[in-house]
Amino acid sequence: MRLIDRLVLKDLVGPFFNGLFMFVMLVFAAGTLFQATEWIVQGVPALIVGRLVIYSLPSIITQVFPMAMLLAGLLGFGRLSSDRETVAVFAAGITFMRAARAVILMGLLVSVVAFFWNDLVVPAASTAFWDLRLEAFKGLEKSDRPLAWAVDASDNKGVEEYVTVNGGFDSHTRTLRRVHILRFSSDPARRGQPDLSLYCDHARFDDAKGLKATYFDGYVTPFTPDKKSGRREAFVTAYFQEISLLPEGVTLGKSLEEVMQADVNDSN
Repeated sequence: MRLIDRLVLKDLVGPFFNGLFMFVMLVFAAGTLFQATEWIVQGVPALIVGRLVIYSLPSIITQVFPMAMLLAGLLGFGRLSSDRETVAVFAAGITFMRAARAVILMGLLVSVVAFFWNDLVVPAASTAFWDLRLEAFKGLEKSDRPLAWAVDASDNKGVEEYVTVNGGFDSHTRTLRRVHILRFSSDPARRGQPDLSLYCDHARFDDAKGLKATYFDGYVTPFTPDKKSGRREAFVTAYFQEISLLPEGVTLGKSLEEVMQADVNDSN
């Protein structure tokens, strides 16, 4: 390695690692820090939150590799220029491209490291992150955050139902709060049109797997088109205090475990 290469690399390595640390802290503070705070407030143990933070760092590092290298190049040549070292370099007959060769080689090395880092380290860390996050949220007793999901039609042509849980869930009592189910017509001529609306104050899962539920304090409003005018008119709304057998085809579309998993995945 020539003296000029050592001179340039000396001014690149320090700013590169300083920039890497600085940008990681900025990206972490802008996103992951708020998530970690929310997890602690929701009752996730601090040790698990710390592991989640560690698992999230590899993907952040991948994002900041290019920025750190750019900062290192700017600061490195800025240092050479401010110390008048570039005058000595050019006076010795060394061209700018020859002086910049160390920067190009270091940039290539950082690109290769970033490629293998993103290909080998990030997937494993991301998998561990989501597995641990799901396991951590399974232990939470309840969530007040509203949830909503669509249930696809059996023929994969459109949406069969749209379910809204405005009051969140309580895993301890296996209860969903303020549930609204809007079912769409299965008639091809009326696809996408509402067929039935069901609302209940809360729904409780009865079986161990969370597949069957009882619905409390609600009402069912079926819809049908008027045969003469074709307009949508509602039948008489049927109120109930407790039912376990819903109108044909009406379901929640998810078990309690799937509802909890949806809460974890949608929290971003």
